Amino acid sequence: EREGKSLTVANGGVAFPHARTDLVDQIILGIGRSAKGVSFGTEQPLVHLIFVIAVPQQMVNDYLICVGSLARVLNREETRTALLAASTPAEFFDRMRDQR
Repeated sequence: EREGKSLTVANGGVAFPHARTDLVDQIILGIGRSAKGVSFGTEQPLVHLIFVIAVPQQMVNDYLICVGSLARVLNREETRTALLAASTPAEFFDRMRDQR
């Protein structure tokens, strides 16, 4: 249902599902990775990197900055490849930091 309102899948097998809610008081980011890929609908390619974002209702601008920064970094194929190849969470985050 969420995907029917607005697609969260970006180029390169990355998705940014998000929700604006009063249940959080700061932006919360969850990261998932799948070698096999996750389907976000029959018309979309499989997604391998998922960045789930919970956003307080009043922090729309902060959310746009967050997702824009993630999208710029993850737009590069070499970044996505490096993240998928990371063998530990620490290595994953080190590779994210290196791409800023």
